[in-house]
Amino acid sequence: MATPRDDTSGMLRSERGTGNVVTITTIVVAAALAIGFPLWMLTRGVERTAETAGAGVDRAEDLRADALLVGAISVAQSHYASSGSFEGFTPQAAAQLDPSFTWNADPVASPGAVSIRGAGASSLVLVTRGGSEPLCLATESGQIWKGTTDARSPAECTGTP
Repeated sequence: MATPRDDTSGMLRSERGTGNVVTITTIVVAAALAIGFPLWMLTRGVERTAETAGAGVDRAEDLRADALLVGAISVAQSHYASSGSFEGFTPQAAAQLDPSFTWNADPVASPGAVSIRGAGASSLVLVTRGGSEPLCLATESGQIWKGTTDARSPAECTGTP
């Protein structure tokens, strides 16, 4: 039995269609990769950028909170220098010395505010909240410690029992 042949090309009629399908499939796959791969890489970069930006914002908030506590301890030391004690260093007394700070005596640290805790004769704890955690600054007998807790005493701020 004779097979049908195209007189001009010498190919079987079924082989002619297969070549076109393979060519078209190759072009479609190449186009999908050419478009899909850069989009996939772009979305991965966006996710990483968002994670990095979030960490950068937290770090900036932590630095701002740290600077806030350093300024606040200077105000507290001014009170100590004039009265010989941290006793009486309340949010109201602190606001009279420096109203540019937001002072409170809240039991939970909040961003942008300085909470005054444990004001004694020679000790004081100041707390605020940064981007990722609370920050504390404690002073006792002329020494200053920094910690990362919502402390109510110098020992809690320094992590000592």
